[in-house]
Amino acid sequence: MARRHPTKVRELPGVYRVFDDLLSKEYQDYIEQQLKDTPTWRYRESLVDKRGQWEHLFGFANVFVNEEGIRCSDIFKTIAPIAKIATDHIGYKMNEIAYARSFLTVPSPGRSGISSPHVDMDDEDHLVCLYYVNDADGDTVLFDKMDMGDEFDENEELNIIARVTPKKGRILLFCGRQYHAASLPEKSTRIIINFDLIGAYHGKSST
Repeated sequence: MARRHPTKVRELPGVYRVFDDLLSKEYQDYIEQQLKDTPTWRYRESLVDKRGQWEHLFGFANVFVNEEGIRCSDIFKTIAPIAKIATDHIGYKMNEIAYARSFLTVPSPGRSGISSPHVDMDDEDHLVCLYYVNDADGDTVLFDKMDMGDEFDENEELNIIARVTPKKGRILLFCGRQYHAASLPEKSTRIIINFDLIGAYHGKSST
């Protein structure tokens, strides 16, 4: 992935949406059990490329839809309705789930820092939908800059505009061009599902 630079891009107005319990309690429990029981977790030494002073983030990953848009897990049919429910709630017409993964991060006592700011897809406008599978520490951090195609400078200052704490059944939606990162959990295992969605808000032509 190309290195990106936040200095020449427009400032972000801070638009993001957080919803709790759009899914039924039974569906939340089912998703959590499915992900905890699956044998397909794969350890990754780096979940995000380490840059500058940011913390190294390691853990386990499950890929449901890969970077080529190919479905590669039977669990996809279990988790796909999350994206539809979330986007319907905000009036976003989802045309495609371009990328879908789950990440499991184990506690790192004494290391509560933030991993490297990044975007998931740097070549296309998209909407990010994060679903929090369980209650945990390790906030998702949103920054005040957006990636509009310039190279990334790891020494450039990024200001935090929001921190979202993992809570079972919580959904976070934000523009995929926005720089974001995960905080390292210190006390509990953190499991999230990450969707990158292509579509448009009703009446508009782009994300």
